Amino acid sequence: MKKIVGFICAVFVCGNLFAFFDIFHSISRKDDGTENNIIRFTMPKALFELLGENQEIVDDMGEEFFFVHADSFEEKGISATIENIDDDFDTGFVMQINMDYNDPDVKGAFLSDFDELPFLYRYERNKIVLPLDFAFIEPDEELDDDTEFLLAMAQYKLLIDKSIVSNINTVVLKTPYENIVCDYIDLGKTYLVQLPMTIIGAVAVELEISFF
Repeated sequence: MKKIVGFICAVFVCGNLFAFFDIFHSISRKDDGTENNIIRFTMPKALFELLGENQEIVDDMGEEFFFVHADSFEEKGISATIENIDDDFDTGFVMQINMDYNDPDVKGAFLSDFDELPFLYRYERNKIVLPLDFAFIEPDEELDDDTEFLLAMAQYKLLIDKSIVSNINTVVLKTPYENIVCDYIDLGKTYLVQLPMTIIGAVAVELEISFF
């Protein structure tokens, strides 16, 4: 993530006001009962071409992020893969994580090290708790104006299949400073939650989704 921070500054200098990056996270339940996380991080190729930057910075970030956690996933019986995205418009990576919450061994190992595993959620009675820590800055730092400006153009989008949660009650973003009630959109078979990166890109937070 530190490499991306430097890239953010270069983007601001050029004054580009189109989408900076996109994080899409989908969670669903498969027919065999396992739960599937798909995390997709993309940046527009036009941005790299305009700045004369090498798009491999995004590939390196994805691989670094994945392999830091690969051993933990394997030790806990969690299946995880990563692939690079390289199409006509975007560059980035997509990570897929499958977990069987009904396996007591997997569940026990997962909960014992919950805070160290990204993008995985835990069940607490009638709610799902999802930690989000994108670490664009160090914990003792604050977002500068340039970085905050660009993060304001990016969103984290969470798509929740109704096989996971059939009826949402509330969506609350819990930060160290306040609890923020968030809106969600019912798309028929799924729910969509959109969060501004200005909040979750600055500090570790938890997203709590309560259901009936």
